[in-house]
Amino acid sequence: MLGEQNPLVARGYTLIQELRTLLGGGVQDATVRLKLWLEQALHGGIAELKGLAKSLGRDLDAVIAGITLSWSSGQVEGQVNRLKLIKRQGYGRAGFELLRRRVLMS
Repeated sequence: MLGEQNPLVARGYTLIQELRTLLGGGVQDATVRLKLWLEQALHGGIAELKGLAKSLGRDLDAVIAGITLSWSSGQVEGQVNRLKLIKRQGYGRAGFELLRRRVLMS
């Protein structure tokens, strides 16, 4: 295994697997474990994971809410994406009335 030959690769693999478990949900003390993971990633010596940890840390409240709360905004985001797609497809071709009909028909 590559991790046996390079300790940095082994460390990176371990950190990624821990994050995967955390983001999967259902983890006890997810908030504490996420903060610990962020610290380990920031000081683990892997630039890519350090960048990821910085990004996650900037919006930590949202990340914690995403892994600890049982509800999601996925349905809303899907509808917004659908509406934007319909709007882009009709850009410059017609007015609001056609857009309204296309949204109501789909």
